[in-house]
Amino acid sequence: MLKRERKSGMNSEKSKFETNKIKAYVPYIIFFIAFSIELAIVLIDKSAFIPPFEGRMFQITFALFCIKIILTKYTQKEWIILFLFGFLGLVSYLVTGRNEIIRVVAFIGACKNIPLKKTMTYTFYVTLVGIVTLVILSLLGVLGTIAMVADYGRGGIETRYTLGIGHPNALHCMAWAIMVLGIYLYHEKIKWKQYLILLILNLCLYQLTLSKAGVLIGCFTILFSFSIQYFMKYISISAARFFSYLLIVGAVAFSIVSAISNTDPVFLRTIDKMLTNRLMLARAYGGTDYWSFFSISTNTEYFDMGFVRLFYWYGIIPAIIVCIVLFLIVRYTIKKQDYWALMLTLSFIVYTVVEAHAVSVYIARNYVLILLGGIWTELLADITQNSDMRTEGYFWEIVKR
Repeated sequence: MLKRERKSGMNSEKSKFETNKIKAYVPYIIFFIAFSIELAIVLIDKSAFIPPFEGRMFQITFALFCIKIILTKYTQKEWIILFLFGFLGLVSYLVTGRNEIIRVVAFIGACKNIPLKKTMTYTFYVTLVGIVTLVILSLLGVLGTIAMVADYGRGGIETRYTLGIGHPNALHCMAWAIMVLGIYLYHEKIKWKQYLILLILNLCLYQLTLSKAGVLIGCFTILFSFSIQYFMKYISISAARFFSYLLIVGAVAFSIVSAISNTDPVFLRTIDKMLTNRLMLARAYGGTDYWSFFSISTNTEYFDMGFVRLFYWYGIIPAIIVCIVLFLIVRYTIKKQDYWALMLTLSFIVYTVVEAHAVSVYIARNYVLILLGGIWTELLADITQNSDMRTEGYFWEIVKR
């Protein structure tokens, strides 16, 4: 009788353990279903196929991320941050009709307890396999075109290769994005020979795409990564911080100056010529004359300069908040001496000056969002802890007086 009771008790405990295990995996599975859909949307967007149900897919992923949030435990401070940023997204949606901010907030909130490296690795391989598949399909004549012959505003008709990715710039951009993520994940295995090969491949790809922005930012990422790998031990944290902050401020300041309407300085004309009229188009369609605190629903034009598009599409307040968040990410990665996360973030910041790859409706395009999703709770704890320490120190000084 006692043996039966013990056996029954053991079975009950085992059943309870299995149930708890399943419950623990449910939020995890929900997140990756939603994120897989987001990755699929990015790949579909890069292909020649135009899905008629893209908006519905965004609604599904948003709902799944919200379910993941409901099933996750948060601290009081974390709930406050989610509420404040969610409110910002709601205001943006009501004013502009754009739901990207509230979708991004749901995604980042849902990232809690999801392993960052696993998410990045999953992103890398799904994107790599997807892009290679699109290239092969174009070469076989099944889907997409191999090349585009057109006047790209550089003084004549040019043949530039797309290999099924829709546009030459998009091809170089996706190759760059995969490279950035690959370096971030596997930097420990990369030696100077591999960096040299990446540099040569980047230059070879330029012969196909003729993408000036792509090849220049590709070189920046490769050389920056090489410097971290071989020279970071000789560089002080203060110097790294100064360089990083200068890069952020410079990127945003240059974008704002470029977008100021009714101005045409000589140095901007020279840069504009190098960037194939990117500045002129950004100023014409999304310049400061069109900026407001929360944008307006008629601001729907597309152009390349990413930070200008950020101010134009979403408004001055959301854009400033994004810039502050980027600053905090950079500050945090330097403090933790996570220089590979810093490389990824700064590469995207520099690229966003001249291209709007990261400023779009597609969450899975922007790897900084994935990085932020993986560190936002630690980042918040770091900020509030420092804030509390400063407040306590100030209070103690008052008491002592």
